[in-house]
Amino acid sequence: MAEKTLTLQVPTALHDRLTVLADRTGQSMEATLLAALEEFAERWEEHLRACDSLEAGNEARVLLHVVNE
Repeated sequence: MAEKTLTLQVPTALHDRLTVLADRTGQSMEATLLAALEEFAERWEEHLRACDSLEAGNEARVLLHVVNE
């Protein structure tokens, strides 16, 4: 698989959190960041597909009603 390099600066507090996660999961910082980016992309892609489907009227919607309020 072809790869690209990303360079970014992150706040110290976020870096510290990522370091703890990498240590606790036994992964390298690179593996931790790749997992985080992959999960971020998957969730947003799924969200945007759902939004597109709803806007197009392709999705059956379930309506919930609160009883006795």
